[in-house]
Amino acid sequence: MFARIAIFRSMSSLVLGMLLASHPAWADQRITGIQKEVVKRDRLRCGASPTLKLEQLYCRAVAAAVLGDATKVDLITLTQANRWQAVRHDPAVNPNVWVDVSFYSNTASVGRDGDGQGMTFTSPIYMANTAVMGRISSASGQSVLSDPSAFMAITTTAHLAAYSVANPGDKICASLGTNFKTGLVAIGVPAASVNQPAAGLTGYTGDNGGANGVPCHAVVSNSLSLTANTANRENFEANISLDHSFYAGATRQVKRLEVNGTSLQADKGDQRWDALVNAVVNGVQMAALYGVDRSNVTGMCNLSTPVPHDNVAQLLGISASPPAGPTVGLRNNWACDVIAQVGNHDEFWDAMQADVFATSGAILDQTTFYNGFNQLYQDPSGRPTGGLIVPIGVSAS
Repeated sequence: MFARIAIFRSMSSLVLGMLLASHPAWADQRITGIQKEVVKRDRLRCGASPTLKLEQLYCRAVAAAVLGDATKVDLITLTQANRWQAVRHDPAVNPNVWVDVSFYSNTASVGRDGDGQGMTFTSPIYMANTAVMGRISSASGQSVLSDPSAFMAITTTAHLAAYSVANPGDKICASLGTNFKTGLVAIGVPAASVNQPAAGLTGYTGDNGGANGVPCHAVVSNSLSLTANTANRENFEANISLDHSFYAGATRQVKRLEVNGTSLQADKGDQRWDALVNAVVNGVQMAALYGVDRSNVTGMCNLSTPVPHDNVAQLLGISASPPAGPTVGLRNNWACDVIAQVGNHDEFWDAMQADVFATSGAILDQTTFYNGFNQLYQDPSGRPTGGLIVPIGVSAS
């Protein structure tokens, strides 16, 4: 009997060893917490906009890093109203929208990174400003601004406030669950001029004179979403900026969030998972900084192509210096899979630009969007660009 037990245990160990060897994400048996849940599920649940490919590609990058396969991801469409609840696993929302990580419209702030919403943020993935877009004409019965020429002449927040006072029938839609309405009222826009559908941009694009809900003559949102959703010349984005924000990946914080004794977070977060996701974000940005992309990364990883810098060697797990991957629960060569399958930060933008241009004709790349702030701070040759994206280093020592 004991001999049979010993044989069974030996066979079980052999099967487990084969499973670990065949699944790159399981090669490190120290994986714990959220990462272990993702590996067991063999799918990553990631919040992303259905229209912004940049967010989707960062989701795929995390899947490639953790599971070795960028296609093993469920892209969960969130709203402005539930985006924080989905990340922190709030019992008040349907668990079907709970996510392991989200890149959906996450504006990082000190309060949200604390106990305000139960978030932990990664390094920024892009920078955008809050802008206003109005409908100056419509061929399909949508709400049209009363004075399109006056709206198109707006160049300051004071002009926007004055326009709203002079045209009280025009309604600006601001997503419920955001502070957009507060910001508009603060600059002098009457509160009565602001409608709040669950998702302002969805309400705006689906508006038909208010028959489908509240009328939306204009909409306030982040400028990336507005530009990406400018499908025709009937829309005009006013030349003003209400504020600016860094957008980042978000995970649920380690400390369970409670308000007045009521838990707003079904389960705690995981500090190692936070570090893992942040390593992926910075890894794809570091790759772009040194010109490592889908066309050359395989050669570098198999040592048939020269590696431009020791930072790249550490990122790809081929350096004599300790690689950072195992310190956050990833294998040495995780970045090889990510870059080969998905690309680097610049390639993410190229893919998004192609997607946006195909649907709207809008130019939306790091060089032109929001004054070029979304470029890496220098190009692969070392020349400063004026960009604000600065990846942190990959060293484990």
